[in-house]
Formats: sequence, C-alpha cells, structure tokens
Amino acid sequence: MSFLPRSFRMRLLLACVMALGLVMIFSTVQSMGVVRQALVENARTNVQQISAILNLSIAPGTATGQFEPLRDFLTEMLAPRAASRQGNGLVYVVVAGEDGAIILRAGDAPRKLPGPDALSLEAVERGLLHVRQPILLKNNRVGYLQFGLATGALVEASYGAARQSLLIAGVGLLLLTGALLLMGLTVAHQVEGLARASKALAEGDLGVRAAEYQSDEFSLLARNFNRMAEAIQARVNELQRSREEVMELNQTLEQRVSERTRELHEKNAVLEKIVADLNSARNQLLQAEKMAGLGALVAGVAHELNTPIGNAVIASSTLAERTRAFLKEYEGGLRRSSLERYMETAQAGSDLIQRNLSRASELIAGFKQVAADQTSSQRREFELKSTLAEIVATLAPSFRKTAYRLELDVQEGLLMDSYPGPLGQVISNLVINALTHAFAGREQGLMRLSAHPDETPGRVLIVFSDDGIGIPQENLSRVFDPFFTTRRGQGGSGLGLHIVYNIISGVMGGEIRAESTAMGTRFLISLPLVAPKREAA
Repeated sequence: MSFLPRSFRMRLLLACVMALGLVMIFSTVQSMGVVRQALVENARTNVQQISAILNLSIAPGTATGQFEPLRDFLTEMLAPRAASRQGNGLVYVVVAGEDGAIILRAGDAPRKLPGPDALSLEAVERGLLHVRQPILLKNNRVGYLQFGLATGALVEASYGAARQSLLIAGVGLLLLTGALLLMGLTVAHQVEGLARASKALAEGDLGVRAAEYQSDEFSLLARNFNRMAEAIQARVNELQRSREEVMELNQTLEQRVSERTRELHEKNAVLEKIVADLNSARNQLLQAEKMAGLGALVAGVAHELNTPIGNAVIASSTLAERTRAFLKEYEGGLRRSSLERYMETAQAGSDLIQRNLSRASELIAGFKQVAADQTSSQRREFELKSTLAEIVATLAPSFRKTAYRLELDVQEGLLMDSYPGPLGQVISNLVINALTHAFAGREQGLMRLSAHPDETPGRVLIVFSDDGIGIPQENLSRVFDPFFTTRRGQGGSGLGLHIVYNIISGVMGGEIRAESTAMGTRFLISLPLVAPKREAA
C-alpha cells in the first residue's frame, strides 16, 4: 500500500488478510454443518444398535410373559450418567403390549409417554431422544418398546470442538489485524517525515534531509528527495555567490564610471578598461538571470509535491484511525459487515497512498531532468513535445493561482539533437516577459506555445504568442537590445529577451523575430533539428 510507489507488498498483505478471513468464515460454517450432520448420524447409529439389542432381549420375554429377568437386564443397561439430558446413553425403557398396556417400565420413564421423535438435529440438540420401535417375534408384532436416549454429552462435545476452532480462527485474524495496524502506523510515520522535509524545503531550509529507514519503497523515495535537495542547495549556493559578486560590482560601478567619464578625453585607455568591465558585468548579469530560474524550479517542486504527499499522509492517517476503531469493535464483538467495511477501507486507503506516492516519484524524476538541463548546456537528443511539457510544468506554479493560461500545441515525434537547457531558458524568459509586459492592466490572458516542422526541411518552427496589449511599433525593433525595458525601476532588467536572442542565434544556431499587433505579440523561432557543433573553449 504498495503501500507504496507501486507497493505490491501492501496490496498482497491486504489480499491475504481478506482471503484468510473469508476462508475462516467458510471453514467455520462448513465445520458447523459437518458437526450437525455427524450428531444426527451418530444418534441414528445408536438408535439402530440399541433397538436391535432391546428387541432381541425383550421379544422372548414377551412371548413367555416372564418380565422380571428383563427388568434386571434393562436396569443394568441404563447408563448412570444418562439420568439427565446432560448425560449419554439410555435414560428409560418401557415395554407395552399390542393393546398399548404397559408391561414393563425401567429407569426414569415419564408417566405419560411422549410421542416418538423424528430423528432430526432439533431432537438430538434437546438432549433426550424418545424412540419407539415394534417388538417382533418371528416377524410378528407382539408389542412395542419405547426408550429415551440421552444425547447431551455428545452435543456438548461436538459444539465444544466447533467453538474451539472458531476461537483459534478469531485469534489468528486478530494477530493479522495487529500486524496490519503496525504496518499502517509505520507507513504514516515515514510519509509524514517526507511531508515535513518537503515543507521545510519549500520554506527555504535547504539543509533539510528526509530520514532513510530501511531498504524499501519509502527509502527509495527519501533518497531521491535527498539527492534533489542536495542539487538544489548546490545550485542556490552558486546563485548566491553570483549575486554577491554582482552586488559588490554594482556598489563600485557607479563611482568608477563617474571617475572614468571625467577623464574620458585624457585616458582613453582607461575608458576601454571600463567598457571591458561593463561587458564582464553584463555577462555576470546574464548568468545570474539564467540561474534565477532555479528559484522558480524550487517553488515548483515544493508546490507539486505537496499535493500528492499530503493526500498520502491523510490516507495513511485515516487507515490507522479506522484500524484502531476496528480493534475496539472486535473486542466488543465483531460482525461480518464490520469486517467487510474495514477491508474495503483498507483497500481504498492503500490504493490512494500508492497512486499519490507514484505521482510524487514521477514529479521528482521530471523535475530532476529539468533542473539538470537548465543548469548546464549539455547537448543531447530529445523529443521536443515531452521536453516542452516538462519546461511548462516547472513554470505552472508562477501563474497557477491567476487567470492567465498557457496552452501547449506541439506535434509529436519531433526529435532534436540540440541543447534542452538553453531551450528551457528561452521558453522561461518568454513566459516571464509575457506575464510582466503583455497583460498590463488585465486580470486574465492566454499564452500559446506551438511547434511544428518548418517549411525549410530539417528545421522546426516554435511559436510563442499571447493575446495581450502588444508592443508599440517604435519599440519592436529594440526588444532584443541589451538593457532595453519599459519597466525599469519596476523589476525589469532589460536582459530577458536579449538572453533569448543570444541563445537562439548563438548556441542553437537558429533565428528569432517578433511580430506584434493590438491583438497581441508573437515570437517566431526557427531552429535546426540538429544544432551546429560548437567549438571547444
């Protein structure tokens, strides 16, 4: 339950408990049926044997009329323990003539003889079976005899064995239930640990790590989580160092530029050094802008993982609570309907835990790939649709709670040998640019990302569009210039689209152009399916 990612063991455990419970119930019912049938057959055998013995003993005396020797014989046959319904054996014997007159009475016979009993389970369970048989002499009926056969001891012994079997079955089911409860508590504890670790990571505690208990599905999930946390911590530390360098440079840049400007005509060589410093600063800003995408990735991971892991925690807690309630009900007397309800709850809980933890594992794997791509410029083969889908998934939390939507329309089967990391940076910058500029003054908007084969063979056309306010024509030719922004002082650096242009035209060997009307803006990107080879640095 799996339980856990694809935890077959938990489902097997639940199936075993349910199967064993059904087998116990069926076995108990069958045992009771066999015991009852055996009681009736045993009573029938005793009746036949006793009837034959009594008939052979009494028939000669009936013919001669000498009954006193028969009285002593019958008294000896009466069982001392059969004086009540709790004993076993003959209780009384009555001999009557053909006319119904009682000739001989032995034992504790009722004054008024009851009618004979049908040989049935109800008669045997009453403890005293009344039997009437004809007395035959040379195949002629000369009277009848009636005797009482005590069956109480036989009934008690048979049902005692059945009760013992039922007790053993109940104890076995209780032990299995206890094992299931213990496993449910263990699952809840491990899932809660993962939930706490993911929450701490989302709140900025990059040093948090999930506990790895033993070699099971949860330990595998914890190890993957810890690897992801270590990768994020390393990237964030690197980003922090870059930001500190940029801040330090910015603190001295203005003073240095002022000094060099006053000496412009006198120290041209110094001015060239300042230009070189500015170019270096720009490159560092570009790198910082690229690494800033990791912050969004961290938020995306935490947000996407919170839902499936939270659902798994709720399901496991509910399962543990239902198990405790089930144990209390068992102590007060368990009903079959309660057992069936508990089994259904346990099955549903294990399925819910398994689905949510599988979803969390898939998310972690996807985010690991995107993180690796965005922090490196490694070239590899990839399928364009799946890669763009992963990139969009990391961006979704930035506008999930808004009225802005991003639609994806990519043809399947487009294989590229290029750089998925830089491509992800391009898409990320285009989305952020649209959210920042395209929908100013509007509370909703639509973005669309499509990709199809280009008219030129061996190339693909990627189009990113929005239905925003558009770009003024006087600014359209400058959107890719460095440090050009209409939001300076409001968070805009003017480097986002410049980074996009450099990546497309440089690393990926493609082309990009912008089109805009009052109905929105489109960025058309033409890329080769096989990127040009880059010279080693």
